[in-house]
Amino acid sequence: MVTSVNADYNAPKGAATIGSSGTPADTVVTETSYGQSSSAGISDLFSRGDHTHGTPAVNSASIFQKYNDANEFIGFADVNGVRLRIPFELAASATPRLICNWNSATYSQTLTTVTVTQTGHLMSARLNGANVYLTVSTGNLTNGWYTNFTYVDANTFTCTSTVSQSTSGNLAANTAQITMAQHLIPAGAIGASGHVRLFFSITTSGLTSAVLDFYLANTNFWTNSITTTSTHGSYLAGFSNQNNEAIQSSMTISFSGGLGLTTEAKPKGTVDTSVSQVLTVKATLATAGNYIAVWPNRAEIHPGD
Repeated sequence: MVTSVNADYNAPKGAATIGSSGTPADTVVTETSYGQSSSAGISDLFSRGDHTHGTPAVNSASIFQKYNDANEFIGFADVNGVRLRIPFELAASATPRLICNWNSATYSQTLTTVTVTQTGHLMSARLNGANVYLTVSTGNLTNGWYTNFTYVDANTFTCTSTVSQSTSGNLAANTAQITMAQHLIPAGAIGASGHVRLFFSITTSGLTSAVLDFYLANTNFWTNSITTTSTHGSYLAGFSNQNNEAIQSSMTISFSGGLGLTTEAKPKGTVDTSVSQVLTVKATLATAGNYIAVWPNRAEIHPGD
């Protein structure tokens, strides 16, 4: 128990001595901007226990942020006053899509299982699980996508229909342009000078002649004719905004794994990416007896100011 105070005791400057209530300050130093210098201070006053210095305001001047459909952060962020560009991937199905151009295939369906017979179809179990597009000539099957491609043997595979029925018939040649992959680009996510990269793999029957088309909204950015003897390869394509969210230029396309590019058209685009747009990959088979499968690996947006 303290009964007295030594008068010779030298308390630190500004410290309240025992028995003294001291004097609280009525002001506080604002600390709501970056780059402020440190200081020990000179005031004899003390701070109240519930004081605060504040924090920088969150507004369009300090943080520009966007979120995708999965509520994941995308776009730009300011850290210590430095604006960062944050690349992000677009959500897409990892399931490959497969189209075939046959003129002698037959099918039969029991319940939801469709069995397709085509002598020497050239496909393998590598494609198991793919969605396959069937074009129908006769019977009650309808044109469209069927799930769960399953290799049976060199002449047969099965797939699954959403409709349960018993029917049989012939398949037709398929030379139509078919959508193989789509990616939703969020409004304003690219920015005025950002770019988009599209990566995917291709599996073919070999000796394939195909055309790949890339669309942003209704603008065809690339038309690529491919003639190849390779059965597998990878593909990179993309486009960039030209210091304007509504002016685009397609980027150089590259292949690996033996895929051959015979012709290429790369027009410029005038699509307004300040609003949401859809990037679409379509394929067309020109040669009977061929197939092509597209595996949409990923699409990336690299934002720019």
